[in-house]
Amino acid sequence: MKHFIALFFGLFSLNALAQIPESVVRSCMLLESSGPDVEYSELESTGTISDDEIPGYSLFSYARHDQIFGYAAANKGSRDLIAVGTMRVPISRAERLGRERPQRIDSSKAVFSILTKAHKDYFCIASNFDGLGRSGSFQNVRQAYIAPLTVAPSGSRMEAVYYGVRDILDFTNKPSSEKD
Repeated sequence: MKHFIALFFGLFSLNALAQIPESVVRSCMLLESSGPDVEYSELESTGTISDDEIPGYSLFSYARHDQIFGYAAANKGSRDLIAVGTMRVPISRAERLGRERPQRIDSSKAVFSILTKAHKDYFCIASNFDGLGRSGSFQNVRQAYIAPLTVAPSGSRMEAVYYGVRDILDFTNKPSSEKD
């Protein structure tokens, strides 16, 4: 019975990883395309901050094709949200791409992007933990929220939200045959 339970949870965690291709995770964390199969597009227009878009939140967002892509920080507590269009997903509901629990980010220091792999879009918010004067190898550690998107008549919609933490040196030090 223990083996069955371990197999079940092992398959469940692998299913979460299978939802986000590793090349998309790598591109999101590296803030650039990690190969020819992933197109990386940073949301480069000026980000806006709105305190009245979502009551009780400060929303930092970018507009792309008349739709917002953003991160809403709760004014009280840690009930932050990932926002795409009218959809809001609490970061507490993000599925883990590892052991780390989802954490708040400073959206004004994060990089927002859209990645495309095999005609599938992903919204990415990547950050290096606020750059709190940390030195040494911790500067290479990044956190990211990644949301696979589906196209709907009213605009893009999030299928889910995933959270991961990676040391980007792990990506850049591996031979290319080991990366995907």
